[in-house]
Amino acid sequence: MGLKHHKKAFQLLLFLGLFITLNSYGQDAFLKGKIVDDSNADALPFASVALKNSTIGTIADVNGYFEIKSTEGKHVFVFSFLGYLPLEKTIVLEAGKTMSLEVRLIKNEVSTTWKPVVVTAGRLEQRLEQTVNSMEILPAKLLESRIENTLETAIEQVPGVTVIDGQANIRGGSGFSYGAGTRVLVMVDDLPMLAGDANDVKWSFIPIEQMEQVEILKGASSALFGSSALNGVINMRTAMPGEKPMTMVNTYTGFYDDPKDASKKWWGSNTQMTSGVNFAHRQKFKNYQSC
Repeated sequence: MGLKHHKKAFQLLLFLGLFITLNSYGQDAFLKGKIVDDSNADALPFASVALKNSTIGTIADVNGYFEIKSTEGKHVFVFSFLGYLPLEKTIVLEAGKTMSLEVRLIKNEVSTTWKPVVVTAGRLEQRLEQTVNSMEILPAKLLESRIENTLETAIEQVPGVTVIDGQANIRGGSGFSYGAGTRVLVMVDDLPMLAGDANDVKWSFIPIEQMEQVEILKGASSALFGSSALNGVINMRTAMPGEKPMTMVNTYTGFYDDPKDASKKWWGSNTQMTSGVNFAHRQKFKNYQSC
């Protein structure tokens, strides 16, 4: 009888333990959703989600999606992202259920007057005003307004930068020797665009229609980029696709006026014209991006 009594007591304890475990598991509640920009519904990658006055929190993925576990009841969640106003939401969660919602954050108009983020100065993202090197930023809007169709002519708008016979030179820091180049490293998204034969730049291969900004680092940067950057770095950063597909078509045309010295008008009576078209399409397919 003693053994039988102990067996029943053990079964009762096992049942109570299982009941408590299931009951505590059933109290779990989940919140998931997507964090986007309120103005254009673009995803905000790696935005923060936190339960107010607690240590519970998580980070959204690259597409703005998040999932966080809490307990049932009323909770205050805080959603935040750099450059946006933090948002507090009071949400009632039910045990054993998952609640879904879309969180729309509004840009902080005070902080969105930030200067551009650059990566060329230190091989990592940092604010322009935090760099200790001399840098210039050439935004895409400036080139669109001036109808520039090649990076070769566009960078000459930056003080101290010249292009002579296809060779970039910064502050006259070096000459040009065929096969050695000018020691100005030209890159697209950190990938060098210098040809292997003459160490020169094939400007026509640079996709200026996909440009987001051009970062020009003035001064020797061989410690970061090698001997090709003894006179500086020109790094073109391409734009990333947003939540909505974007297609852009730019057309341009122009003509050359007659010089004052008629002897220099080598083209005779024909009007010298220039024209062309730039086309760009950017779209995201789930975790894949197409440009």
